[in-house]
Amino acid sequence: GDLIKIQHMITSFFLTASNNTSMLGNPKQVTASPTNTIYSKWKLLCDEKEGSDLKPFKSFRLYNEELKTYLETSSGSVYNNYNCGMNCPIKNHFEVYGGVTKNNKNYWMIYDGYFFEKQTQNKDVEYDDWVVRDKYNSDNRETETDL
Repeated sequence: GDLIKIQHMITSFFLTASNNTSMLGNPKQVTASPTNTIYSKWKLLCDEKEGSDLKPFKSFRLYNEELKTYLETSSGSVYNNYNCGMNCPIKNHFEVYGGVTKNNKNYWMIYDGYFFEKQTQNKDVEYDDWVVRDKYNSDNRETETDL
C-alpha cells in the first residue's frame, strides 16, 4: 500500500495519530494537527489484491505504521450529553480513533465527493503526486493537492 498524508482542504491540518488515549477512551487518539509529523503518514490498504488502486465503492483501511494502529470508528463512539455535556458542540458526531487490530470498525469506503488519481511517481519524494477532482465540478478542472 501507498503511504499517504491526509490534509484538510480548508485548514491544511493533517490527520495525525498519537499514543494518547482518545477522548472517549479508545486506544489511540487521532486528531487534526497543523504540524506534519511521522504520525501523519497512513498506509493505504485496499481490500483487494496487493497493488490495487483505490476506487469508489471499494473498501480500504488506513494504517499508521509508526503507532501500529488502524483508523476506525464505531457506533459506540458517538458524542452525546453524557460524555460531552448538555451544550456539546459535536453532539451526535462520531469519534475517529486508532484501533490496534483489523476488524469491521476500520473499513472505509468512498461513496461521494472527491476522488483521487495518481499522476506520476516522483522518485525524489516518499509520496506520489495526486490529482483531486470534484465530481460536481461542471468544467472538469483539475485541482492539485498534497495528500
